[in-house]
Amino acid sequence: MYISTDYVFDGQGAEPWQPDCKNYAPLNVYGESKLRSELAVAKLLEKYFIVRIAWVFGANGNNFIKTMLNLGKKYDTLRVVSDQIGTQTYTFDLARLLVEKVFEPLPDWQDAVERYIMKCISK
Repeated sequence: MYISTDYVFDGQGAEPWQPDCKNYAPLNVYGESKLRSELAVAKLLEKYFIVRIAWVFGANGNNFIKTMLNLGKKYDTLRVVSDQIGTQTYTFDLARLLVEKVFEPLPDWQDAVERYIMKCISK
């Protein structure tokens, strides 16, 4: 299992990339290095699983959702950039995938965000 990133793509478009997408176009050295690593894994191993994660959120550390919840407590109106498209990844779901090796699709991001917010509110 190899942990990678969506930085192997160029960030253009309005639809999520499909799991088998090969339209690589890294925009920076980090993305290029992750892509080279992915290709090496694919070349060296007969069986492999590449996990591309992005926009991670969870109980620990800072993340976009936690920041918005905290700012929402201070301000009536929030303004955020609207030129980025991404899919949130809940660390709880990611851990199940990586540790328990549950290779079913992760729950959709709306479900994950709702569970996370309900957990934050109940604290």
